[in-house]
Amino acid sequence: MSALFPAGRNRLIEGDCLAVMRRLPAATVDLIYVDPPFFSGRDRALSPPRSAEAPPAATDDPHGPASTGGPAPAGPGAAFADRWPGGLADYLGWLVPRLREMHRLLGPTGSLFVHLDWHAVHYVKCALDEIFGYERFRNQIVWHYGSGGRARTFFPRKHDLILWYTKSQRWTFNAEAIGVPRRLCPACGAVRARWNHLRRHIAADGRVYRTIRSAGRLYRYYDDELALPPDVWLDLSHLQQRDSERLGYPTQKPEALLTRIVSACSLPGQIVADFCCGSGTTLVVAERLGRRWIGCDVSPVAVSIAAQRLARLHAHAAACPPRHEQAVPAHSRPASQAPGHTIERCPDPA
Repeated sequence: MSALFPAGRNRLIEGDCLAVMRRLPAATVDLIYVDPPFFSGRDRALSPPRSAEAPPAATDDPHGPASTGGPAPAGPGAAFADRWPGGLADYLGWLVPRLREMHRLLGPTGSLFVHLDWHAVHYVKCALDEIFGYERFRNQIVWHYGSGGRARTFFPRKHDLILWYTKSQRWTFNAEAIGVPRRLCPACGAVRARWNHLRRHIAADGRVYRTIRSAGRLYRYYDDELALPPDVWLDLSHLQQRDSERLGYPTQKPEALLTRIVSACSLPGQIVADFCCGSGTTLVVAERLGRRWIGCDVSPVAVSIAAQRLARLHAHAAACPPRHEQAVPAHSRPASQAPGHTIERCPDPA
């Protein structure tokens, strides 16, 4: 761990993620979530945050000079550019080497979650099948949300796609951390009086269960048993215009989304990385859940917003210490006792 955290603290790094990852030792990260550019063909502009503190002003070119196979320079006021002069070939030429580095960094039981949408997800899945192996694919998660544009000539596009791959045939998965009692609606949390016409019973010990007969077999489901969310996530809302989490970063994801992923596929004290960390949602969630973390973004605007967000989290934790102080091992200490972080800048690749 000392090779990943030479100062003993979590790390927020400004720089090209390819250069950053090449400086990190192999097989040392337990979970990587990455929300790269989507190949949308447009700049992504900053917007006013909900908080009183405004984000830093964007530079004219937060990505720096465009390189061969890389994105075009961002326009004034943009957080980053998602325009690729060479089209899909340039986009994949930029992303695939970075996915290969993520594969190298994952430990034997590690997981990679790649968050995309319809623009390029099918091509990226083919690349990931080659890098990880088709048999290492676990899920294509559909994150459905209600917000977005109104189409007139096709069905409205209201979901993102998250591809989950594992480094090997053994991986971390904490079903109990993300399960929901069967009696509750997984989409809204309301108590369900009926589900799928199953018959309701009460066991001798008072537990409520439901039964259904199918193909000559009787199936029993207890109301208080935990059921996993399916691979279509309807219950996690997109950030709305007036959401208190909003910081003005254009691709900011809700903390609830990352909480599900980090809780499910890592353990307290393990290492979570996000190499396109944007506004820092993954880092904040990892810290709250007691994970170690490394975050990186090429945009100084993103790194500044993430740093301010983490500083507010630390200030809140310092102002609200735990009621009962006790010694706990480093791998299980809560976010309020996390080791803090450094802010670094990675030299540009040669």
